[in-house]
Amino acid sequence: MKIETIIKFSAMKNKTIILLTSLLLFALLTGFSRGGATESKVSVKTAAVKNITATSAQSGYTLTISGAVVTKHGICLSGMPGPTISNTIFGAEKSPGPSFNVNMTGLRPGVKNYIRAFATTKEGVTIYGNEVSFTTLSTKK
Repeated sequence: MKIETIIKFSAMKNKTIILLTSLLLFALLTGFSRGGATESKVSVKTAAVKNITATSAQSGYTLTISGAVVTKHGICLSGMPGPTISNTIFGAEKSPGPSFNVNMTGLRPGVKNYIRAFATTKEGVTIYGNEVSFTTLSTKK
């Protein structure tokens, strides 16, 4: 091989490396590696339970939404820890948010209940808030 060919090949190789490095840096800085989409985030915080009676209670939750579309939200209730949207669901009162109040009715007297708020995105992903437990009052005989 001629010395000129080696020098030209070496220069092309260096330019290629510089070009690829530049493209990678550009992609990382612009978010290209995530498809150019902004990161969406939803968080849910379940409020304490109050006004507990034998058959009802009140709670609520706060939604924080950034770059996502939430299609459904509320509180799920179960007699076991870890309630999900497969359990009983109570919807929020009409409110623009970000805080919502929920009246839970039709509860059984003297039973320990577990609740947590939830939000479901348009992609079908459900995010749960912290779990809160409470016991309804017993009926007097």
